[in-house]
Amino acid sequence: MNRRLAFAVTTVAILAAVPAFSQSAERNVDLQFRRVDQRISRIEKQNEQIFQDMRQMQRTFEDLKKKQTSLDDKFAQITDDIARLRNTEIANLAATDVQLANKVEAINQLVEKETPVWNWGSQNRDCKDISVKHQQIQTVKSADGNYTLRYICFDGRSIHLGTEVNLPPKQ
Repeated sequence: MNRRLAFAVTTVAILAAVPAFSQSAERNVDLQFRRVDQRISRIEKQNEQIFQDMRQMQRTFEDLKKKQTSLDDKFAQITDDIARLRNTEIANLAATDVQLANKVEAINQLVEKETPVWNWGSQNRDCKDISVKHQQIQTVKSADGNYTLRYICFDGRSIHLGTEVNLPPKQ
């Protein structure tokens, strides 16, 4: 607006300083004045649009800056997590793997060592020391007949079931 006012004042001063113009010259000046005024109006509208676009771009730039900062923080966190994973957790997994393998090997050795005990009773062997067939009970009396021992033959091993005392009750 200040430009229009300055232009108008300048134009009026020039017209006032010049002695009487002819009508055609006055019309020509008036036409030129209107053209210049229209150009100034278009330029002002363009400037206003440019300023609006600049403000919008500034807002968008600020939003992008915030998003970029957030992404940078997330990227740093992910990088730290990956480094921690590589440094500790993968090494821990490998160590745990070794420990598990050692435990499995120890269990396999124990199974191999204790298999005869675990499979006890799965075979039909005789008990040669008490001359009884598999899973049969034998009763043995002592020479004086006071004691009776009972055994069972189970998988080639004699198991003592109990001892009975055969004495008459004392009165």
